[in-house]
Amino acid sequence: MRIGILGGTGPAGSALAARLASIGYPVVIGSRSKYRAMEARDGMVGKWPDLEPLVSYGDNAGAAECDVVVIATPWDSAATTAQENAAALDGKVVVSMANALVRVGHEFQPLVPPRGSVAAHVQAAVPHCRVVAAFHHLPATELGHLGEPIRRLDLWRRPGGGSDHQRHRRQDPRLPPARCR
Repeated sequence: MRIGILGGTGPAGSALAARLASIGYPVVIGSRSKYRAMEARDGMVGKWPDLEPLVSYGDNAGAAECDVVVIATPWDSAATTAQENAAALDGKVVVSMANALVRVGHEFQPLVPPRGSVAAHVQAAVPHCRVVAAFHHLPATELGHLGEPIRRLDLWRRPGGGSDHQRHRRQDPRLPPARCR
């Protein structure tokens, strides 16, 4: 299964590409410019030479041809990027990893996109795909530290419900420590 990352040259997209390649998945780093994607790939391979056979590059259209596609663009261009590649994405699983956040002082504050979430906005742009939201609570820096496991998992509580973390922890003790919100 090849995984394409649209907008794969930024911190989150390139870190995810490296993490996925490090566990054996072939990855295509996509960008509006295939030359920028080539530079990102070359930098990654320079840092982790073992990833060379698994990481390739192309423009976003080339990355959209993969079996599974991740949209790693900034939140305000995720739906547009998906729509520009709608034909190649048709019928595929598309992962939206963006959060609509703005930095205010030393903290991030959420924005409400037109359809309530970035993933819902992307889904409206590509209605013949199955859009899922994932990876958007993983810090890009931690994701890119390939020699270290992801140590923190943020879980969000459902209103009126509790966290499902303890149930999942009993099922799979390999889960990293969680901070429930």
